[in-house]
Amino acid sequence: MQKIIKNKKGFSLVELVLYISVLIILLGSIFLFMGLVFESKAKSQTINEVERQGEFIIRTILQTVRNTNTINSPTVGSSSNSLSINVKNPTNSPTTFALNGTGLVMTEASQTPVILNNNLVEIKNIVFRNVSQPSTTGIIRVEITIAHVNPENQNEFKYEKTFYGSATVRK
Repeated sequence: MQKIIKNKKGFSLVELVLYISVLIILLGSIFLFMGLVFESKAKSQTINEVERQGEFIIRTILQTVRNTNTINSPTVGSSSNSLSINVKNPTNSPTTFALNGTGLVMTEASQTPVILNNNLVEIKNIVFRNVSQPSTTGIIRVEITIAHVNPENQNEFKYEKTFYGSATVRK
């Protein structure tokens, strides 16, 4: 009589289906987590770029206004989307800030205009208000809205922010 030895090698069909199901759930969770990480990174980079550009532009405008002799436009009590000032260095006067499409351009006298923002953000709106009183040296209030550029209509995080600042002319 021969003895039949049952040597259990391999997996049963039920075990195989169970292992594959667990593996699919585990891989799906990992891919979902990685997607959330990449989305969070894109959101953070977008916010940081808008914040960095906004702070740089506001600081540049306000520092230039502080080192000004006179405000040409806008006139006292009015507002405009451009600013013209005479700075202390006459070779750089007049210095103007104006919106050109989606870029903010700074022009000193007849020198080459400089675009203050990079191509990752666009200027949606800018308002310069001359809030000076007749007896003061001059006060300019700036309001600028900056938005992240969405290249090629990618489904990225959209972010825009309005920055505010004021500067008094120092004489």
